[in-house]
Amino acid sequence: MRKASLVSCLIVSLLLPSVLEAQLVVELTAKVLKLAKAPTCSKNATHAVSCTDIVLLAGKGVNLANFENKHVSLKGKLLLRSCPTLEVTEIKTTGYHLKITALDSGGFKLGNRVRFRTRAPFLSIVPWFLAAKPFFLPLQSFGTLMLDPLSLIYVQNNIALFGSVTITVRIPNDKALIGALVFSQGAFVTLLPSIDGRLLNTDCFKIIN
Repeated sequence: MRKASLVSCLIVSLLLPSVLEAQLVVELTAKVLKLAKAPTCSKNATHAVSCTDIVLLAGKGVNLANFENKHVSLKGKLLLRSCPTLEVTEIKTTGYHLKITALDSGGFKLGNRVRFRTRAPFLSIVPWFLAAKPFFLPLQSFGTLMLDPLSLIYVQNNIALFGSVTITVRIPNDKALIGALVFSQGAFVTLLPSIDGRLLNTDCFKIIN
């Protein structure tokens, strides 16, 4: 994952060469996790974004501990480190998110069922994406792409008829998949009352035997 984070930071710096740290504000939806120890790439970080290389530190008046293990919508200043680091300036819980759940005993084993559930606005279009690696590319108010474009697979579109979309799949019984990481990122596009869209959080799992 570290190579992916270095590449994504390089892309951001190439796309935005004149941006100062204090001026580049990143928006994203995330599940916030407490770090047991700050990474060497960002020694002041206290939290992380689940299933990514993005790490977080609290800005003035922000208490990240209040949002641990919750899905949030946040804004933060990008600090150019060797891993994507955000100084969080605004944060709030959100009802729109993706959650992956193992439905059978034993977790994410070969042959077991996995549920992908995305909560999104009523009647919105919800695309389903999969990837093999995380990534980091801010896309302004649309959110942040956190799936590696080179391994990204678009599967299908769905309609959130009742404010959510649920997809259940079975992990193929193929031993070559053991140890593979699977990443997915939620997203939605609304058509009414106006066309709008948002990238949501990522979730992931590791296939086991």
